[in-house]
Amino acid sequence: MRTVKQRSMLPKLKRSFMLIVGKGPQELELPALKKKLLEVAVCLVDNMTIVLSELNKYFPQFKPVPPVLYTSLMNIGAVFHPTTVLLNTGRIESGETFEFYRDFPMTPAVTTALEKADEERCAIARALDVPISSALEWLQSAYGVNETTLRSALINNPAYQGIKAPTSLKVLYLLEDVPTALIPLTSLGELSWH
Repeated sequence: MRTVKQRSMLPKLKRSFMLIVGKGPQELELPALKKKLLEVAVCLVDNMTIVLSELNKYFPQFKPVPPVLYTSLMNIGAVFHPTTVLLNTGRIESGETFEFYRDFPMTPAVTTALEKADEERCAIARALDVPISSALEWLQSAYGVNETTLRSALINNPAYQGIKAPTSLKVLYLLEDVPTALIPLTSLGELSWH
């Protein structure tokens, strides 16, 4: 029987496409390592020790968490990516080059929308009795960002400096995060209110 494992976010900030060739992962050099912890969950709890021992060989910041539902609800990309892309559609379609997490894409209106989306994610988790961190708390924990607002944490996160915004709406922030994170999150929300 195969073990199904899930993590809430990648251990390294993804700035380019990653390919796994052959039977094992290839060594990757990526500039920003999440500083503190990352969570991992498995469907078959008996396999947690095996999964964690393998992951910790390469990424010691992984820690076990109980339900796979936790890692799904802690997918912060579901909050940050689609919302920021959609609220910056005009700039993206015009071909403008800009940094994704800087002042102009992270306007007060955009970060207010991110905060509202995050409040919904946290409300769903509370309704399902799954304790999770807010997006701001996650940024503080994952990157050691010492800011008090989501906007300032995003703008002043050194790991986010230099990340270019997409140049098209055909981007993983929409093509992946919407069907694999936002739609399931919406479904969980609908289930949790019934």
